[in-house]
Amino acid sequence: MTVYVLIMLFILAGRFVINANRSSKTRRNYLIVVFGVLCIVAAFRSYEVGTDTEQFYNAFKTILSLEWHDLDSLRYEYGFFALCKLLGYVSDDPQILLIGTSVFISFSVGRFIYKNSEDVSFSAFLFLSLNIYAQYLSLMRQALAICIIMLGLERLKKKKDIQFVIAVIIAALFHRSAIICCMFILFTRLRYTKGMLGLTTVLTVAGFMFVEKLFVIVTNIIGYGNYSDSEFVVPNYFAAVCKAAVFLAVFIFGLLCIRNKEGYNLYSISTKGFLTGRLSYGFLAFAMSVCLFSQIVAIKMIIMQRAVPYFDYFCLLWLPKAIYGIEDKSIRCLAKILVIVFTILYFVIINTFRQEWYGVVPYKTFVWP
Repeated sequence: MTVYVLIMLFILAGRFVINANRSSKTRRNYLIVVFGVLCIVAAFRSYEVGTDTEQFYNAFKTILSLEWHDLDSLRYEYGFFALCKLLGYVSDDPQILLIGTSVFISFSVGRFIYKNSEDVSFSAFLFLSLNIYAQYLSLMRQALAICIIMLGLERLKKKKDIQFVIAVIIAALFHRSAIICCMFILFTRLRYTKGMLGLTTVLTVAGFMFVEKLFVIVTNIIGYGNYSDSEFVVPNYFAAVCKAAVFLAVFIFGLLCIRNKEGYNLYSISTKGFLTGRLSYGFLAFAMSVCLFSQIVAIKMIIMQRAVPYFDYFCLLWLPKAIYGIEDKSIRCLAKILVIVFTILYFVIINTFRQEWYGVVPYKTFVWP
């Protein structure tokens, strides 16, 4: 765990020592250094780091033994199959898969933060402390899909809906579930009002209460009734409740902190933020609402946990944007310190007592054969 804590301290030093946000150039150079370090740690990790890393490690070797026309012989999507085949031309060592994916993921997340965050050092810190980095070390295919969506969001911000949909389709070639990100288009069309907050709250409560019955109905209609008794519908109380509590705290904190900045207020949040080149309060509020909905429903149906990673990374923008909205500098500073302390504790506690959730502790580097 030491390596992750040291990186978090290094990230914080960028905020308090060199003031990473003082200019566009400083922001860019700072993120290049930070995500360069994160990339190296991820790229040269052992296959034992990350709950699913060994699975992908072995999948790479299997795919290299197949021909291109054997695309349908494995359960993996075409995009992942093709990626492994292409990387195989560079090296037949499975470590090349970890190196290649780490470079792409680090670039995409760093660019996402650079383009959208009010405070790049704070966002980079949250990327580690909220265990999103640990999550990406495990969910390789889904992480690749998410990062493609991150890049596609830049087209959506310019109202290039068709281009964004193309990005979603490409992402789905790595993880089919990415198709749900088409709902982001709605986030740019709707206003997050007091009524919308009430509606999403009701839907979340209803979803938690009736999700099992709804799941059985839907699976029977589409011909997958056998899934209703599968491992995907079992409850996952401890892990899901813990994560839901964190997301609820983050969401409520953001709503309470948002003030009349850039023409927005708590209950009248438009998408005008797109004009500033950053994702708006409204977009982020919708994303956080869906994230919370998915996580709370996952308490009773673990399969819903698969939807959470498509929304939880918006916390990296939501919290800095919320704190930015606090006008009193002393309160703003206190809020930031409290968030830093809380999330560090969250990271340490989870990776100490629930190492099986992400499998990134203890950290090990790979060994050349």
